[in-house]
Amino acid sequence: MRMIAASTLFLFSLLCAATTFATDFAWETFDFPDADSTFLYGIENEQMVGWYRETGGEGATSDNGFLYDSSIEGSPWSTLNFPLGSDTHLHAINDGNVVGSFVDGDGKRQGVSYNLDSQQWTPYDGAINGVQASDLFDVDGDKMVGYSVGLNGAKQGSYYDGTQWSTLNYPGQAAGQENSFFHGINQEHIIGSYIDNSGSSPVEHGIVYDTETLSWHQLDNPDAELTYLYEVEGAYLVGAYTDSTGLHGFHYDSVMEAWQTIDHPQGGTHTALHGIDGNNMVGFYRDSNNNFHGFKVTGEFGQTEVVPEPAALLLALFGLALLPRRRRR
Repeated sequence: MRMIAASTLFLFSLLCAATTFATDFAWETFDFPDADSTFLYGIENEQMVGWYRETGGEGATSDNGFLYDSSIEGSPWSTLNFPLGSDTHLHAINDGNVVGSFVDGDGKRQGVSYNLDSQQWTPYDGAINGVQASDLFDVDGDKMVGYSVGLNGAKQGSYYDGTQWSTLNYPGQAAGQENSFFHGINQEHIIGSYIDNSGSSPVEHGIVYDTETLSWHQLDNPDAELTYLYEVEGAYLVGAYTDSTGLHGFHYDSVMEAWQTIDHPQGGTHTALHGIDGNNMVGFYRDSNNNFHGFKVTGEFGQTEVVPEPAALLLALFGLALLPRRRRR
C-alpha cells in the first residue's frame, strides 16, 4: 500500500532516531443532558456526533442519535433520530453528511445517512443484495463504509465507492463464516477488523485495505490481545485494544510505526477512541457505575521528537515527500 510503503522508507531512514511522545493532553467530558450514558463517535471542526441511552418507564431503555455543535451558544445539543425506526446510532460526520444506523420494524439494524443541509435521511436496508442487516461507520465525501450481515449470518465489510456497493472480506475466511468489519475510510484507505476463528478462541485483528491496489494488511497493537481500528486521518489511526487489564484507547502513527496508549484519567478499565480531527480525538469511557461518558482529548497526538543520524537526514526528507496528504475532517 502507498501509505505503508512510504512509512517503511521513512522508518528505514530514522532507524537510529530517538522518539518521544507528547503527553500534555486536555480532556473534556461530553454528556447528553439527563442521559444515562453518552457514546461519542465522530468529530469534524465544531460538530460532533454519537448516541445516548436513557431509561424510561419500567426500566426500558432507548438509544437516540445526537449532534453537538459548539457554534450554537446555549443549546449545542440536539437529538437526531431516523423518523421511521428506533434506537438510532450515529457514528461519523464529514462535510455535513452523517452516517449511522437504526432498528427497523423487524428488529434488525440498518445503515442510514443524514444530510444536515437538506435534512434528508437515506436508509440503506436494500442497497446490498442478500443483506438482512447493516451498519455504517464512516463517510468520506461520497464514499461510505460499514458492515453487513448476510442471510447466512456472516458479517462482511461494506464499501460504497460513490456509485455502487460492494462487500469485502479479509482473505482466508471460510465462505459463510466471514467476520469482517469496516470502521473508517480516508481517500483510498479503509480500516477495520476481522475475527480469526482458526484457533481455540476467536481473536480480532486490525486490518487496512487499499482500494487502489486491492491489497490487505493486518495491523495489530503489539501489546494487544485484540485490536480494533476505528478511524483514519492521513497517516494517523485511532482505535482500541484489549489486554489483561481491560480496553484501552490508542493513537497509531503509520509513518513512525509507533503506538501510543491514550486512556481517559477516569476510564478505569474501558476507554475507546473512535474519531480524529487534527489534534482532537473523541471517544467514550466507562465509569465505576458502568455508565459511559463521551470525551474529547486535545494535544499533539503522535507528534514525535526525532533526532536522525546525519547520514539518514537526506533519506528522511525523501521519505517525507512520499507521505499521503492528510484530509480535513
